[in-house]
Amino acid sequence: MRRIAVTLVAALGLTACGGGTTLDTTELEEQIARELQAQGGVTAESVECPPEVKIEGTTTFECVATAEDGSTATITATADEEGSVEWEVTSTG
Repeated sequence: MRRIAVTLVAALGLTACGGGTTLDTTELEEQIARELQAQGGVTAESVECPPEVKIEGTTTFECVATAEDGSTATITATADEEGSVEWEVTSTG
């Protein structure tokens, strides 16, 4: 996967869950795949983020995108309690 500099800020749905707020990352995975294609011309075969991320203040987590040719990119995402998520490709391999 060629190096892509993509930063996206999105508002995603949060759910309150017994003592905390969680982010369902399914929508984020879909957005990452769309933006990699739109901005970098890279078709992601898959994007995998942790299935649910517990949000406490500002929370950072990583996702991995795999292109059709098998190359990968690590995406660092930061979410806040309002549901805003900012992400960027931080490494490729």
